[in-house]
This record gives sequence, C-alpha cells and structure tokens, in this order.
Amino acid sequence: MKSLFILLMFLLSMNASSFGQNAIIDSLLSKIDISIKDSLQVELHNDIAFELINLSLYLEAKEHYSILLNISNKIGYNKGIWAYWSGMATILLNENKLDEALASYFELEKLMNNEIVIDSANLGVLYAGIANVYDAKSLYNNSVEYNSKALELFKKEKNKPYEAIILGNLASVYFKNKDYKSAIQFHEESIAIKKEHSSNYSIGIGYFNYAQVYDRLKNYQKTIDVLQKSISYLEKCNDQAGMALCYTSLGLCYVSLSDSLEGKPVNLSTSEGSLLLFEKELLDKAHGYELRAINIFENLNEHYQIGHAYNGMGTVLINQKKYKEAIKYYLKSYHEFKETKLETARAATEGISEGYKELGDYKKALEWKVRMISLQKDIDDKTNPIELGKQQANLIYKQAKKIETLKHEKELSAANLAFVKRESEVKSERDNRNKWLMFVGVLLVLIVSAFLLVRRNLRAKNELLLESEKVKSTKIKLLESEKKQTVLISSLDGEEKERERIALELHDGVASALTGVRLKLTTGKLSTLELERNLKEINQEIRSISHQLAIPSLKNIEIAELFFEQLISHAFSQTEVDLSCFPENDLLPFTASEKKNVYRVVQELFQNITKHAQATQVMISYSRTEGEINIIIEDNGLGFNTHEDKKGIGFENIRKRLLSLNGELSIDSSPGRGTCIIIQIKKV
Repeated sequence: MKSLFILLMFLLSMNASSFGQNAIIDSLLSKIDISIKDSLQVELHNDIAFELINLSLYLEAKEHYSILLNISNKIGYNKGIWAYWSGMATILLNENKLDEALASYFELEKLMNNEIVIDSANLGVLYAGIANVYDAKSLYNNSVEYNSKALELFKKEKNKPYEAIILGNLASVYFKNKDYKSAIQFHEESIAIKKEHSSNYSIGIGYFNYAQVYDRLKNYQKTIDVLQKSISYLEKCNDQAGMALCYTSLGLCYVSLSDSLEGKPVNLSTSEGSLLLFEKELLDKAHGYELRAINIFENLNEHYQIGHAYNGMGTVLINQKKYKEAIKYYLKSYHEFKETKLETARAATEGISEGYKELGDYKKALEWKVRMISLQKDIDDKTNPIELGKQQANLIYKQAKKIETLKHEKELSAANLAFVKRESEVKSERDNRNKWLMFVGVLLVLIVSAFLLVRRNLRAKNELLLESEKVKSTKIKLLESEKKQTVLISSLDGEEKERERIALELHDGVASALTGVRLKLTTGKLSTLELERNLKEINQEIRSISHQLAIPSLKNIEIAELFFEQLISHAFSQTEVDLSCFPENDLLPFTASEKKNVYRVVQELFQNITKHAQATQVMISYSRTEGEINIIIEDNGLGFNTHEDKKGIGFENIRKRLLSLNGELSIDSSPGRGTCIIIQIKKV
C-alpha cells in the first residue's frame, strides 16, 4: 500500500515536510538485515525510498528502488515489482520527465494485464497518476478521461478522501482549460466531501485553489469571501505558510477591487462584518494583509514564497502613490530572486521601472525597463520544451495545410487555363481570316504606340532622376564640407581657449606661488620645512596641469568601465564617485580618434565639477542600447542657471566636439540642486 501514498503526494499538490525525515530513514536503514525474509527487505527499501522522495533526494531513492526490483525479480514478488514502477513514475513526474513517467505507468498497466492482484484503490491511483501526466503535458481531454476513471473507482470503493482529491484535480484541469463553470462545480463538490472526511489543512487548500477561479473571473468580492474561508481552516491547523499565501492573495485582490470601483464605495462582507469601503480604505486593508504575509514568511525563514509578498506590497504602495517605499520592496524581491525565480524578478523590475517613472526619474526608469527586457528574454529562452514542441508542430501543420491549399489552387488554375485556351482556339477557327488580320494589325499598332510612349516616359523619368541625384549629391558634399569646417573651427577654438586657460592657470597658480616663495626667501622669513611644503604644492599644481594637457595612452583600453575609471582617477581625489556600466564588460565601439574626443569631453565635464560644483557625490552611468550610447554625469553640487552665458564653463566647445561624434548634449540644472548632464551618441 505504500506505493499508493507515493502517488498521492502529487495529487495533493503540496510539498511534504522534511522535518524529522532523516531520523526516520536512519531508523529504517538500521532494520535492514540480510538474514530477514526477502519480502520484508523489499518493504523496508520501499519505505526508505518513500521518505527520500519526501526530501526530494531522487537519486538516492532510485538506488533503493533498484535494490527492491532485483530482490522482487529474484523471488517473483509481484507486489514489489508494482511498488518499483509506482515509485519510479512518481520520481519522473516530479522531475518533469513526463514521457518517461507515462512509460512507467504503462508498465504498471502491463503488470495488471499479467494478472497481478491489486485492489481498486491502487488502480484508481494509477489512473490518477496518468491523468496528472496528461495534465502536465496540457492534454486536458486525456487528463479528464483518466481522472473520471479514477473517480468512478473511488466512488465504487466509497473512498471519500480520494474522491475529494480527484474532484479537486478535475477542477484544476477545467480551470486550466478555461472552463470556469465546470471548475466551480467540481471545487464545490470536492470541498463538500472534504468537510466530512478530510483534515482542516486539506479543506483550507481546497478553498485557496477555489478562490483562484473567481479571481480569474474578476469577481473580487467572491474571491475575498472564499480566501477568508481558507484562512479560517488553515488557522485551525496553524499552517502559517498557507495563511501567508492567502494574505498575499487577499492584498492583491483588494488592490484589484479598488481599481474596478472608479471612485465609488463598495459594500463588502468581511470577517469584521459588512463594511462600506472607499478606495483608500481598500488600499489600507491591502497594505495590512501584505505586511502580515511578509512578517510570517520572514519569521518562518520561507524565502521561496516571500517574493510574491514583496511584489504584492510594492503593488499596494504604487497604488497608494508611495513610490519610494514601493521601490524598496520591489528591490528586495529582485535581489532575492534574480538568479532563481526569473518570473518573480521580472515582475519586480517592472514595478521598479513604474515607480521611478512616477517619481519623474526617467533615467532610472529606462535602466530598469532594460533589465526587465533582459530577464524576459532569459525567461523566453527557458520556455517549456513541451510547449515549444507543440508550437513547432502547430506551425508545421499550418505550413503543410498552406502548401496543400496552394497546390490545389495551382491545379485549378492549370485546368482553367487549359479550358480558356481551348475556347480561344475554337473561336479563332470560327472567325473570319480578314477580321482576324485587321484585329492583329490594330493590336500591333496599339502595342507599338504604347511601347514608344512608355519608352519616352521612362527616358524623361530617368533624366529627372539623374538630375535629382546630382542635386542631392551636391547638397551632401556641401553638408559634409560645412560639417568638416565646423569641426575644424571647433577644434581651433577649443585649442585656443585651452591655451588661454593653461596660461591663466600657470600665471595665477604656478607663477604666483613661485613669486611668493621668492619674496619670502628674500626677506628671510621662509623656513626649510615651509620651503619644502610650498615646492610640493607647486609640483602638484604642475602635475595637475600636465594631466589635463596629455591624454594617456588609450590604445589598450577597450572596456568602458576601465576607460571611465582612468578618467575618474585623474579628476577626483576626495569626491565620492559612483560608476555603473551596462552591459557589464562592454567594449567601447569607438575608433582611436573618437576615443580621444570622448575622453576630452568627459575630462572637461569632470573639470567643471571639481572647479565650480563643490560636489561631494558624483554619479556616472554608461549604457549602450541598439544604435545609441548614453553617458550620464550627475552631481549634488551648487548647480547653475542654464539660461545664463556658459562660455566660461566650456559647454559650447563640448557640443562642437560632440558634433564630430554624431552626438548631442543636454543639461538639467538650477542653483542649489546639482547638475545632470546627458550625452547621447548615435552609433550603429
């Protein structure tokens, strides 16, 4: 009978608890003795394999089933052979090896045909197992067929607990097949039986699954009512994890209900009685349920399900317009599941992007939208191979039908052509020769006239096209010449201004410092230590100017992150700098000349920050998408009025230099709130 319980664990749609399982296995292993009867050894190995399945240790379970099968074959113990194929089907189903699991069930059918004596309960479980595989393969009609066979056997045996399980399975199949009316009927029948013959836990899970049907139908008031019934039964058996799942679903249900009201109140029946609730009250209740779910999951250290609660809380806070708090919860979900549960992580990135969008931070909203697209691609790449196979088969079928249709149309067209041709031949034989010749003559005249007219029009059109191409080519050459001239002027202006700036820095910085040292030496007021300190300061000033003049060798710098790190190391010493590059380890798509221009542009912007901004934090973001490169430099400094003259800051020279890179510069700043500069470079 143990094999029957192994199969039922999947019909219950739950994970068995592993608490105390190792102790059970150790106890069973200690009882194995080669001196005991072979059939008893089979039973012990079967029990051990069952406990290992509960712990998801499938490889170890297979080893014990292999021993069990060898002993059973040796002594002709049919019950052991039955247990082997039952257990293997259970493992394969749990490993999502559906075809292999189905093959194991068919082996059980062969054993039945060989007159192995089994009771109706085992046969019902066999049918239910086959139905479960067909359900996983999305073959819903087959699943309904075998579930119905199992249901008849359990009814015949008056086995009410198993009957309730099969009714729940049928409800699940109809739900997936979008037959919600049948799903509701079978859920109600299943729960009615469970109330008399099953545990509080089983009834609570039944109500939870039942609630999903009304949620899909967008009947949120009914969904809330059914979920509250589920909680009432789960409380009786103190199933905290199940209650937390219900709380998460309740929270999202209240959010959906608030969206559907369009500002009107709703009279809602709750565990607290009948309440008239507006949107704010509904969202407050949703917030409370999500918070309870998170607290339970954290206390249980249940990380597998907590992502749903984090995302649920984020959804509630977005609707409450608490965008910063929502982003915090979405970030927790993303960091927890970005490597393990991609669907949960993708939902979190979508929420983060929405939060930043509502805050007006479109830069970060775009960054998280890019991450969401990347995760969705990973999810699509890991699509269930069964579904891919079904889609491919459907595509092949449609292509075959299309080819068949085209072939049929071609045959009809050939038959029609032959008929028309024959009709024309008969008509030509009846016509008068002179009339035919006249017709042919007129036709020839028309053809020649049409040919000459078309030829003349084509010649005129070609001449117009050639003239247009010449004008277009001339315009392009003029534009290229103007662009080169602009770049050249920009380069000369930039060099001249750079010379003036360097001369000013040498005069105001180095020369002034040297003059001060000379005067102190003349008056004898300069000690040796002060002289050494002043000379070090002058040396540092000269080194700083030389760094600004000379571009370091960029030949071997191909990775974007290293490129910006070198710029940062030369520009900032005491300022906190946060650098982010997406994608990681991205290769710079610039030529050597372009890299120098980009270097000078960023260097000039860094110099403006160190000289004028008085910033304590600088954030630099590099991102490359298809056809475009974005460089964002943001500081928390003094800021400035963007409508005032910016020639001293050098922005016009930067724009001219970007012209050669097919780039643009935009500035967002005002006094007292820092500066954000966005560089966009078109790059195919």
